Order: sequence, then C-alpha cells, then structure tokens
Amino acid sequence: MSADAADAKREPQPAVTLEQIIRAKRPRPLRSVDELMAPDVFPSDDEVDEFVQAYHEERQANLG
Repeated sequence: MSADAADAKREPQPAVTLEQIIRAKRPRPLRSVDELMAPDVFPSDDEVDEFVQAYHEERQANLG
C-alpha cells in the first residue's frame, strides 16, 4: 500500500481552533522585549555586522 493510500484511509482529525491551541499552550504576555533575546547567537559583534551586511545585500539583490 502506498503512503497516499494509507493517508486516504485515515480518519479525519477534528479541527482544532486557535482558542483551543491557546488554552493548551497557556501563553503569558511578555513583560519585556528582552525576553525575546537569544544570547550567544553571534559570538562577536563582527559576526553580527557580517550577518546584517549579508542580509541587506540579499534584500537588495532580490528587489531589483
């Protein structure tokens, strides 16, 4: 039996609403933007600068 045939035989799952997902995850409001910070993503300021430069170059290349 192919994977497509197996998928076709599965019972459909009930739709989950956004409200149900939120209740299950129990998110809390951010107290500070600092909570979004991911330390140690870039080991040095130079690597941050290189990333930002490459990002801007890629954006410019895709715009024109």
